Amino acid sequence: AVGFFEGFVFVADVQGRCIRRYDRQGRWLNDIGKDNNTKGFRTPNGYLDFAVDHNGIIHACNPGKYRVERYSMEGELLGHFGRFGTHQAEDFPGCCNPTNVALTPEERVVVTEKADPRAKVFDDQGNMIALIGPEFFDPVCKNMDVDVDSQGRIYIVDTVRLSINVFAPVPAEAGSAAASEPEPAVGNPQP
Repeated sequence: AVGFFEGFVFVADVQGRCIRRYDRQGRWLNDIGKDNNTKGFRTPNGYLDFAVDHNGIIHACNPGKYRVERYSMEGELLGHFGRFGTHQAEDFPGCCNPTNVALTPEERVVVTEKADPRAKVFDDQGNMIALIGPEFFDPVCKNMDVDVDSQGRIYIVDTVRLSINVFAPVPAEAGSAAASEPEPAVGNPQP
């Protein structure tokens, strides 16, 4: 993953188990996520994803800890949400979830999971406000990239069917609910 904020470039480094911050000239400035008791992100999937919000806060998946973590550009852990579990919809089950993350225009956090593949939308306090269930994806999907456009539509890649599912924006007044049926897929590439 690569992200930008003002004059900075952020790059996920799976081998280094961190997010590296550079200036636009390519000079390394600091590492993010390495200064903790596990010496970095736990990424058993070999994948590290993050998104940068309008204030320069980095929202990163830490799948080995079953949570989303928030960091300052300087690398200070500002908070986190999520937990392992199988009984509540907001829990992160299975091995190594969440895998991917994106932010809505309202700074809601959208994550995807594997085994069962699904997506969740959380508010800025870490409360789940929408669930996009496994019925929309091939059962063996994993590392499903996710992004959100300026209108709040959520785009999720089905990595097995080679398609992109587009979901309507989550209404501002949404409580915890299932997401709507997907809009028509953006594409279905030919092999």
